[in-house]
Amino acid sequence: MKYIIFLLLSTFGFCQEITKKELKELINNSIKEYSKNNYSYEHTILTNNQDSIFYNSNEVELFTSSLAKDKNEFCRTVEFRFYKNGKVNLIDCQSCKEPPSCYVTRDQNIYNYRIVNMNGEIFLNLKNKYTEMNFLVKSKEKLMDDKRVYYKISLLKQ
Repeated sequence: MKYIIFLLLSTFGFCQEITKKELKELINNSIKEYSKNNYSYEHTILTNNQDSIFYNSNEVELFTSSLAKDKNEFCRTVEFRFYKNGKVNLIDCQSCKEPPSCYVTRDQNIYNYRIVNMNGEIFLNLKNKYTEMNFLVKSKEKLMDDKRVYYKISLLKQ
């Protein structure tokens, strides 16, 4: 019984609220890495998209490193490629079958993004002329692999 309580407490201890400043910093790290070499392994922001879960589920988990893809063994992803001009490109990729591939970028995949603090809660807003997506940023969880730290950010579609 004590062991179960310890596990529950330690699990809750790793999840914490994320601030607007912290979320901006994670996005800026991703932008900087792409600006340097057109690719980011450590600061890639992505989510699992197996069975189109990103588009069909109300709960979304963003990861701030490609390590998550390998560790969690998901081969369909949506990568959030953020740019300095307030835009984000959602890139749908698969590595389930060889050769790995991504869908061609079209204007439907490119959104203006905003991070909004409303009533003490943080929201990530994605909007283009076709659609709008709003996410409540619920929490971040610190993860570690091979001495590298990355985060899992829990979002709730609104």
